[in-house]
Amino acid sequence: ISGSIDLVNVPGFGGPPGPGNNQFVELNGDNPGAIRQTVTVDTGGLYDFSFYYGGYAATADGQDAASDYELRLRARIVDSTNNVVHSAVVSWSIAAGGFNGSWINTPYQAQINLTAGTYDIVFETLHSGGIDSNGNEIPNYFGPRIDSVNLSLVPEPASMLALSAGLAGLLGLRRRQARC
Repeated sequence: ISGSIDLVNVPGFGGPPGPGNNQFVELNGDNPGAIRQTVTVDTGGLYDFSFYYGGYAATADGQDAASDYELRLRARIVDSTNNVVHSAVVSWSIAAGGFNGSWINTPYQAQINLTAGTYDIVFETLHSGGIDSNGNEIPNYFGPRIDSVNLSLVPEPASMLALSAGLAGLLGLRRRQARC
């Protein structure tokens, strides 16, 4: 939706933890960028929202940024009918194990109450270049990466209770039939 992004699909280059993650989005292409996906929520309720994040930050000649250099991105879920915004800013440094080719091992996770409707999930870099603590210039074309975005309805406790009761009833019926 703005700037440029890179879709990285390089076998063996490595994405976040998990099998088959060789493709991801880097939010800083030639310029700091943002990406948006529109989704329709059919059932209102509590939703899990998660994604993996990591990145790369270095000087123009490829020298890694200082370990305390931070990358930041903003993740937003915007209700397209009333413009209500659920937003989070995620910030991490090399010292946290979060970039120069690596990924944070635990995904960002939040729970959000959503009503039925249409939403835009927006990711935008908050990195536009900078100077690290060693005085090195970090260009704006390096930055955060995202992958494995998930938005899923959290099962209601009553539904889980009904499922458990049904399974217990089937198990009891099976035991009764085995005795006869």
